[in-house]
Amino acid sequence: MVELKIACKLDGSCEKPRYRKYKCKVCGWVYDPLKGDPSQNIPPKTPFEELPDTWICPVCRGKVGKESFEPLDEWVEFDE
Repeated sequence: MVELKIACKLDGSCEKPRYRKYKCKVCGWVYDPLKGDPSQNIPPKTPFEELPDTWICPVCRGKVGKESFEPLDEWVEFDE
């Protein structure tokens, strides 16, 4: 499940969906969904929640996976 944060105004118009950045608790590397992870063929605009279960931290390389990442209070928007 992808966690979205959407803000709507009283007139019914809504802002673009926003996606969280995640930080490795071991090395501090930040996964930015706007950039993806080219080292593992993860394209830009891939939300963290959609990364495969086999994905690993590109800095720790095999030492830690998704379970070692924590959500940050930093969000990015995807342009269509």
